[in-house]
Amino acid sequence: MTMSRFHRHLSAGLLLRAVLAAPLAVTIGAVMLPATAIAQQADLDALKASGTVGERFDGYVAVVKGQGDAATQRVVDQINLQRKDRYREIASKRGTSLSAVEQIAGAQIIERAPSGSLVMPQNGNWVRKP
Repeated sequence: MTMSRFHRHLSAGLLLRAVLAAPLAVTIGAVMLPATAIAQQADLDALKASGTVGERFDGYVAVVKGQGDAATQRVVDQINLQRKDRYREIASKRGTSLSAVEQIAGAQIIERAPSGSLVMPQNGNWVRKP
């Protein structure tokens, strides 16, 4: 592995920590978030646990085909807007493209998803993570 590849690999690990820092902070109370943000995270967690929503390879969540209603779609849309804002911020700070950040974040989120979670790899098919 060359030094530049090593640094990209290291940066990818730091990216995941940055992307996932907000939900972790909510959990441990390190950051005060508005009640709506906490409620959205709780809603997302419940939707993921029920198999209604899953994580995609591109760093965003999506409704599993045929599973959602309008309220579910609103939660998904809001979470994805927040993630996209965060990904843009990271891309800007790192001088890289939004799509590169999305791909790295998506891969890392799927990698760290609990066993049994619904995830969508790049082939576009929903699968339960082993």
